Amino acid sequence: MAYLTGLSITYIAALDRLIELEKLVGNVQKAELYSKRRLLAREGLHLLMTEEGYFIKSLDPDGTRHGVYGAVKHGYFEAVPNHDAIAFRVVDDVQAEKIYAKISSIPGLRPYDFIITNYPSLDDMYEKPEGLWAFGTWVNGGAWSTCEARMIMVYYRLGKYEDARRSMKRLLTFARRFRMDNPFTKFGSDVYQPNEPINLTYDAFGPPAAMIRGLFEYLYSAEGLTLLPHIPPSITELEQLFPIRFGKKKLYISTVGRGAISAVLINGNSHNHFDGKSVFLPYHEIPDVAYIQIVLGDAKPNPSAKRPVQAIPQPIGSTQAKTSKGYTSKTLQKALDAFNAKAEKLQTFYSLLVKEGFEETYEAAHAKLAIDFITTMRIRFRLLAEEKIQTLPEPSQEAADKSYVDTAARLYEGLVNLLKSYVNSDEPRKRRIYEIWLHSLSKCVDTRENP
Repeated sequence: MAYLTGLSITYIAALDRLIELEKLVGNVQKAELYSKRRLLAREGLHLLMTEEGYFIKSLDPDGTRHGVYGAVKHGYFEAVPNHDAIAFRVVDDVQAEKIYAKISSIPGLRPYDFIITNYPSLDDMYEKPEGLWAFGTWVNGGAWSTCEARMIMVYYRLGKYEDARRSMKRLLTFARRFRMDNPFTKFGSDVYQPNEPINLTYDAFGPPAAMIRGLFEYLYSAEGLTLLPHIPPSITELEQLFPIRFGKKKLYISTVGRGAISAVLINGNSHNHFDGKSVFLPYHEIPDVAYIQIVLGDAKPNPSAKRPVQAIPQPIGSTQAKTSKGYTSKTLQKALDAFNAKAEKLQTFYSLLVKEGFEETYEAAHAKLAIDFITTMRIRFRLLAEEKIQTLPEPSQEAADKSYVDTAARLYEGLVNLLKSYVNSDEPRKRRIYEIWLHSLSKCVDTRENP
């Protein structure tokens, strides 16, 4: 039994968000209650801190400290509460720099660019440090992609862009081999399930998500959204062609120049809620679709910048499937051909939804995602046939190819099953969307499928 530092840090971070939610719904008493609890938790943090400014892992009731780096007993450095404290802004900038400096001074924490949970090995586990509990594996020195995502947020907050670049380059070595596993074992150098033909866990999408989120950080509150641009100085112009969600609003963000924020434009109009480091977006003052241009340093606004036009997705034509052995796979080709009619139905359905004002519905988003994925799948197999994508050793190649086909099928079938459930719906909106689906089927050449 012990006081866990990580529990206090994530508790404070959770309260930060819960307080804003209570303010948002007008529950002032709850917001005040949670603010008091947050203050008490913050007051106790100094008991879990070292003189160097980093956090220990835990504190026993008798005062024994676990995670004081270099100590004779329990002398490891515990990374998770430390990078979480920075990523979740539980600590200020001064302490954040101290924690990062300590992490940087211990090469063993990032032997393969990913942060591991601790260094050196834990000496206070209930299990012997062997097998699953051996150092470099699982929670004793393993690398977790969810932890790496928070570490990337640390890099952005503190301007350690080269660290973020190295992390993503390392992740790509796994992605290109279809080895997006979690955790990464052997101190972050190998996958947890090496005997599977391919690996894919949703945890492994944390680091690339952090790579995007870290650019502007996005601090949501009851009053609005604060952007904190963290743009590497080598980048003098950046444009996100996809929107960031802000309630019902869509934000397209771009930057020009480098240095401190000097101007902000929203749909071409000046926006004055900013300082040198941040931009505040009051919810009710922001248009539903906002193109936000952040001007840095002495750069000039880009007058030609405008919101990207969201075109109706257009699936590309079918292509020959080719395996790594150099011959056309009949099974794979048959599966790909089956998506020709499906893609036509989806595109017709999506176009009709947009025409009737249903563009912002879930059904439209699902249809668009399915069309985009089928298009991506076809591009992939075309590039494989043209030998522009390096193939994988078998059975990994077959498993990777099948994952694309299976995903496309699930996206399509999931939408069809949802629409079928609308047949006897009491909601006029659902009934109308189902009618649009039937109409889209009648407009397509292949109408043999039972709607």
